[in-house]
Amino acid sequence: MKLVEACLGLAALILVARLVQIQIVEHEHYEWIANNQHTGDYLEKAKRGVILDRNGKPLALNQPCYEIAVHKRLVEDLAKTGERLARVLQRDKSEVLHALDKPSPFVVVGRRVPAEQAHTIQMMRLPGVTITEMSERIYPLNEKLAQVLGFVGIDGKGLSGVEYAFDRYLKGHDGLRVVQRDALGKKVMPVYAATEEEKDGDTLVLTIDRVVQVIAEEELDAAVAKYHAKGGSVVVLNPRSGEILAMASRPGFDANQAPKRAPNAWRIRPITDIFEPGSTFKIVTMMAALADSIKKPNDIVFCENGQYKLFGQTINDPEKHGWLSVRDVLKYSSNIGIAKIAQEVGKRRLFQAARSLGFGNKTGIDLPGEVSGILKNPTEWSRFSVAAIAYGHEVAVTPLQVAMAYAAVANGGKLMKPGIVKEIRTPEGERVFQFRPQKIRTVMNEKTAAVLRDILRQVVESGTGQMARVEGLDVAGKTGTAQKPLQDRPGYSDNKFVASFVGFFPAKQPRLLVFVDLDEPFPVHSGGHVAAPTFRKIVTRLMEVWSPPPV
Repeated sequence: MKLVEACLGLAALILVARLVQIQIVEHEHYEWIANNQHTGDYLEKAKRGVILDRNGKPLALNQPCYEIAVHKRLVEDLAKTGERLARVLQRDKSEVLHALDKPSPFVVVGRRVPAEQAHTIQMMRLPGVTITEMSERIYPLNEKLAQVLGFVGIDGKGLSGVEYAFDRYLKGHDGLRVVQRDALGKKVMPVYAATEEEKDGDTLVLTIDRVVQVIAEEELDAAVAKYHAKGGSVVVLNPRSGEILAMASRPGFDANQAPKRAPNAWRIRPITDIFEPGSTFKIVTMMAALADSIKKPNDIVFCENGQYKLFGQTINDPEKHGWLSVRDVLKYSSNIGIAKIAQEVGKRRLFQAARSLGFGNKTGIDLPGEVSGILKNPTEWSRFSVAAIAYGHEVAVTPLQVAMAYAAVANGGKLMKPGIVKEIRTPEGERVFQFRPQKIRTVMNEKTAAVLRDILRQVVESGTGQMARVEGLDVAGKTGTAQKPLQDRPGYSDNKFVASFVGFFPAKQPRLLVFVDLDEPFPVHSGGHVAAPTFRKIVTRLMEVWSPPPV
C-alpha cells in the first residue's frame, strides 16, 4: 500500500514539474506553436508601376482580375462543381475536370478571370471554391510599341523590353502581414499585424509620344502591305537631345497576347537586327573628306559613265554620270563617285570616321538585346573593301545606329546617346531619375555639319530623295538601297533588297528626324521610291499634329 502511495506521489510530482516546465519554463515555445497553428505570414503583393508616354498617356497599366481555386476536401461532388465552374469560366468541361483530378488537395482552375465571371461564381456560393483578387498587366496600344514595352510573365516579372530592363523600378516590394487562418491554412480574418509594409512600383515615363508612335506604326503597316515587304522599321527622334519619340517594327505582336507568340517576334528590331545600309552609309566617307579638307563641295569627280572596274570587280551606278561635283555625288548617290573619294580618304580614316559616327558600337540605349553591328578592323579589309564600305557594303548596322549618325549631322556634329526613359517617379511623386541629353562625343565641327545638311537638303530637293519632299517644309535626307547578301554563298542577291530613307527637318535647324526601312519590298525596291514616300506620309501626318514641329 505504501508502495502504491509512493508511486502515486512520484507521478503527481512529475506531473506538477512538467506543468511548471510547460507553463513557465517553455511558455514562449508552446505559445509560438499555438499561434502558428492559427496564424500565418501573408504576402501582400505590391502593385506594379505604370508606364506612361511623355505626355502622361497610359502605355502599360494594371487591371484587377481574379484567381479561382478549389479546396477538394471541402467539396462533396467534384464533378458537379467542375461542370458549374466550366460553364461560367467558358472552358471545356473535360479540361476543368482533368485539373480537379490531380492529386493535389488545392487546385487552381482559373487565372486572370474577369470581374464579371468572378462575381457570378461568388454568387453561386460553391463549397470549397475560393476567389482571390489578383492583378493583370494590360497594354492599351495592343500591338503598337509592343517590342519596346515588352511584357510580364504570370508571376508579374518583366520578361522583355522596358518591362524587363526596368523591372527593378516597376516591381516594387511585397509586404508581409500576419493573418488568422483556418485548419486548411486559408486566410479567414483581416490582417491584424504587419511585419513589413508593401511598396508599390515606380511610375516609368518614356520619351515616347503615343501620337507619334501610332502614326509611325500605321504608316509602316501601310507601306509593308503596299510594297509587299517582309517587314520594316521606323524610328522618330529628337536629334538635339537623342530622345526617342517613336520606335516601330514589323513583324510584331500584341503585347497582351505575347506568350502566344514565338520569342522571335519579341525582338526590338531597330536595335537587334542588322543590315547592310547601302547608300545611307555614304555620309561617312563624305564627312571624312570634307572635315579633313580632302575634298570641297564643288570639286569634281569623274564617274566613269556608270561603270568602273576596280581590283577585279565592277562598280555600277543606277544612272550613268560623267563628271559630278562632290555634292552631286551624294545628291545623285553615285557609287563610283563615293568609291573614288574613299580611295583618297584611305582605309584608316574611313574606319575612324565610321567608328566616330557610332558604327560598330552599341548606341547605349537602355533597352535589352542591342547589338553592335559589324565594322571590321582595317587589317581584315581587302583591297576592294574601302570602295565597298564607302557605298554601304561589307558593313552591317542597326536602324538606330543610322538614325543617331544622321542626328549628329542634324545637330551640328554631336553624337548623342539615345534616350527611352524621360523620368522615373516613386508612388509618392518623388522623381528618382530625369532624362538629360548626353553627348557621347563631337564627331565633326559645325561648319562640316552645315555643309552636309545643305547637300542632304539638295538630295531631297532635286536628287534621289525627291519623293520625300513635304510641301511647305524644308527637308534634308538620304536614300539607301542595298542588295542583301546571299545566305548560302558569297555575293549579293539580284532580287532581294533593303530600302531605306533617313531625313530630318527643318533642314537648317532640325527638330525631328525620321528613319524608315523596308525589308525586301517588291517589285519596286529602291529607297527613293519605297522608303522616301513612307517618310513623307509620316511627316505630313506629324505636321497635322504639330506646326511648327516641337523642340
